[in-house]
Amino acid sequence: MTAGDTLVDRGADRLEELSDRAEAAGGIKAKLVDELRDDSAFLRKLKPGLILERVRGDRGIEPSPADRPKKRGRGPNPFLTAAAAFAIGILAARIIDWRCDAHPRD
Repeated sequence: MTAGDTLVDRGADRLEELSDRAEAAGGIKAKLVDELRDDSAFLRKLKPGLILERVRGDRGIEPSPADRPKKRGRGPNPFLTAAAAFAIGILAARIIDWRCDAHPRD
């Protein structure tokens, strides 16, 4: 473990202590507990020794649950939506033009 790893660990430990104190205090501070714990876990992933291992290919990257893509429902085809909007626009223009011909202004 290098000196940089030790510093990062110390910082992550301080974040965990801060989150524990915020949780004990309650109130508005308690809303920050999850964020502080996530930051602590993220900070531990930024250890210089781990980064060197990842660069060398000795260690893979473990995605956190927050980094995983969320499955979302598929919406309508964007080309179909654009074509429908174009057709509705043409139809609206023709109706407006037709109504203007019915009541011309002199």
